[in-house]
Amino acid sequence: MLKTIDWRGLERRKEKEIVPRRKLTESGAIQPILCFEKVDHEVVKHKLDVRVLQTLHQYARFINAVSGIEPSTDEVIEKALLKVFHSDAGFKQWLREETKDKGNLG
Repeated sequence: MLKTIDWRGLERRKEKEIVPRRKLTESGAIQPILCFEKVDHEVVKHKLDVRVLQTLHQYARFINAVSGIEPSTDEVIEKALLKVFHSDAGFKQWLREETKDKGNLG
């Protein structure tokens, strides 16, 4: 059974089920640390450093080369941000306090 965590409006599976640890394939190739699933999206516009954008495209090609999955750059950005949000202990603490404070206002 999959457990979900209500995370500021984002439901996500447990970290170990969404983001596997680096593993080698049977051929010994390194696997990417990001996994992808199809979800609903909202269109937003942001500016990125051109070097970051180039690396973003390269990372998407890397994922395709080692896993056969063809993620869009949008998906790579989304998964990378979710990994940062989930891994940042300070942010998670702040978010708990923010949620608690907003609950006390009502």
